[in-house]
Amino acid sequence: MTRAAIKEKPSIAEIGGNIQGLKEDLVNYRNEIIKLKEKRAAINADIKAIMENAESKGIPKKALRWALNYYESTPEQREGLNEGYSICLEAWGMPNNAYQSEMFSA
Repeated sequence: MTRAAIKEKPSIAEIGGNIQGLKEDLVNYRNEIIKLKEKRAAINADIKAIMENAESKGIPKKALRWALNYYESTPEQREGLNEGYSICLEAWGMPNNAYQSEMFSA
């Protein structure tokens, strides 16, 4: 089965119905999408500000993103990440020590 066959959808003519109603729906879809894009832009700006704040305190943005992704992972996903990370570091001849900050040592 080809990709085109899988995604084949009926044409507007095949569906039939009220074209004016469809046009009204399309105007509503457009308006809803625009509003959501505006919300997304505002949310992205808020996230960027938080990342920049953390970075100003010495935490690289990439580290915060990585830690957040790890935090949001399931225990099973974390186990796989831990194992994969360790294997990669070993394969590349890099040290595999858990990070311990001297900053927080008593």
